Amino acid sequence: MVTARIQKLNRKGQKNIIKTEKELPRIVEPNKITQEYQNTAKIQPIKLRTHPMIYEDLSIYSHLLMTKGQPDVQTLCYNDTFCCHASYSLTNLLPHISYHLLAYKGERGLAGEYTIDIELCGLVLCREDGCGTELVVEEEEESFEFLELSANYSNNTIVIPSVLSWSGQLPDWDKVEVYSAEWVQGKEVIMSLEHSALFSAALYARVM
Repeated sequence: MVTARIQKLNRKGQKNIIKTEKELPRIVEPNKITQEYQNTAKIQPIKLRTHPMIYEDLSIYSHLLMTKGQPDVQTLCYNDTFCCHASYSLTNLLPHISYHLLAYKGERGLAGEYTIDIELCGLVLCREDGCGTELVVEEEEESFEFLELSANYSNNTIVIPSVLSWSGQLPDWDKVEVYSAEWVQGKEVIMSLEHSALFSAALYARVM
């Protein structure tokens, strides 16, 4: 059964008007809302956190000057216990810029708080005043037409590729390939890339 409520008519035939004390919500224009927010909101300045620059002590690493202007193959060992192999072709445009092949196996200090055991095969950009200390701002840049780094790592390691471009930014990872093969005595890891201007590149392993 359907029912409907019909308003009563007064004696003069007019409908009774139902009054209510509830008011309809007031519509505020968007511009007014924005203005009211700007008048009441307190803008807090953004605080940027600064972090100290941590430089690696490369003096404990084995170093080998890399050849510029022609392809070369080099092997560098650290205390005859860990060897790093490099096959590459490097341009020769800036005489004050060089690259050093690096090899290391041992303890590494972290922010002066604690140490970890690492194995590292890599390279770093060097200037007359040192290696891996400052980025180079030049119109021209040295570039590896091709580069292959490889080393045999311990089984109980986690190997991570680490690459920084000439500007200190992360590289185009589509140009970087990493391969690995394991056997009883260890594992060989290979990293290759092409046509890249580099600040540094390494296969960094942490001993677990």
